[in-house]
Amino acid sequence: MDKKVKKVLLVDDHELNRDKIKYILEEIDLFDIKVITSDNGTDAIKISKSMKFDIIFLDLNLGDMTGEKVLKSIRSFDKQTKVILLTATNEEDLTEYLKAASSGHIHKSIKRKQFQESIIKFLNT
Repeated sequence: MDKKVKKVLLVDDHELNRDKIKYILEEIDLFDIKVITSDNGTDAIKISKSMKFDIIFLDLNLGDMTGEKVLKSIRSFDKQTKVILLTATNEEDLTEYLKAASSGHIHKSIKRKQFQESIIKFLNT
């Protein structure tokens, strides 16, 4: 049986985080996950304008701009794509806009199995 292909944009300014999360995503057997990565908000916006994604994983603390600014820009032309915030902060620290405009968030310190379970849930909805 063919696996359903899922296109994912992963935005994080730390190479180690990108590599780790990309590996965790590609390790999920239920889907054929194609991961495109970006290390900054400016490129992430350009990429998301030029390609359609099933889901975007967005770090909130990027070098060139905040994740909130990136999300606002993406939402100006794409209201449908699920955007999952990658954060090292607590949910209480997320602004009302971030909570309303995103599809959810995943704490970066989460264990691999829990991270994969969260991703599967988001990809199945």
